[in-house]
Amino acid sequence: MYAVILLLICALSGCTPQYSDFFPYTDRGIKKPSLTLLPIYDTTGGSAGSNFSTELYHSIYSRIRSKGVLFIPPQQNMKRILASMQGQNLYASSDLSLLKRFSGTDYICLMEVVDYRTAPYKRGTIKPLYIADLPEEKACVLSIEVKLKIVDMRSATPKVVRQEVVESNHMISTTAFEGNSTAHGSSLEQVQSRLARDLTDKIEETLCSAN
Repeated sequence: MYAVILLLICALSGCTPQYSDFFPYTDRGIKKPSLTLLPIYDTTGGSAGSNFSTELYHSIYSRIRSKGVLFIPPQQNMKRILASMQGQNLYASSDLSLLKRFSGTDYICLMEVVDYRTAPYKRGTIKPLYIADLPEEKACVLSIEVKLKIVDMRSATPKVVRQEVVESNHMISTTAFEGNSTAHGSSLEQVQSRLARDLTDKIEETLCSAN
């Protein structure tokens, strides 16, 4: 029943799949929710790798763009504002008024990678878990946590409409981080793709239901 209601809300608000080209209005002339997607900040101290947060960001951005449900304004203004301030303060501060500098957007999304670790695989100990076709003795679990915060900027006082830590657990090969194997590398690409999909779904669900 909830899913049916959500679909109806999305249809009425213009949050239905549209052309993949990136316009602020749907083909029916309905304004799409606009979103400023800030760069993903990494607080893991390097355990996630130097490129993980950047690649995850581009994956989410590309998914939003291809689905055409939301509109992300040109990013030049966002980059200019971030260059003039310490970006990490936006993530650590509870003062939402700092976000008012990003004008002309309905919502702002902030994400932090807060955990990125591996643990031995033991059947049934970690849930939920994306399973892979691997022998138990050659498997481990990669656990990633991303702090997701979405702020509604449509009124004079910004307000948080979603805030959670998204946990994502993946069964991977114990040799997945050995850079000389393209087969192992593809499993890490799959991890990133799954996480980007899950985060994109949460972002779109929030904006469509709140719009």
